Amino acid sequence: MEFSQEPDIHLVDSGMVSHPYSIYIWHPPHSSRDVGHWNEPVQCYTEQWAVYVAGLMHKDSHSVIKVVRHGLNIAGIPNEHAVELVERQIARQQAQHSASFAPLVGAARSLLVLVNL
Repeated sequence: MEFSQEPDIHLVDSGMVSHPYSIYIWHPPHSSRDVGHWNEPVQCYTEQWAVYVAGLMHKDSHSVIKVVRHGLNIAGIPNEHAVELVERQIARQQAQHSASFAPLVGAARSLLVLVNL
């Protein structure tokens, strides 16, 4: 069996998407160093079906879930405020993550300048 080293990148024309509603479920970080993320397990054809399925998923998992169409939040379960809190947490994590790598980036740039001399 051969394995390809090429990344799984699929470009999709937004006009050709057959299921425009996406359901995302929040997976919180497992440790203080880990970063939480949104996972997209389901896509739906109609808004009504997407909200219904998201409600069933929340009832089963008690997770924060959002329904999105073309990058805009359509619904948040259990409520919009919970989704906003998760979005803020992601922004803080990304800011902390980039700030922790800032000294490394500066050192790498200094090293490149020395190498190019």
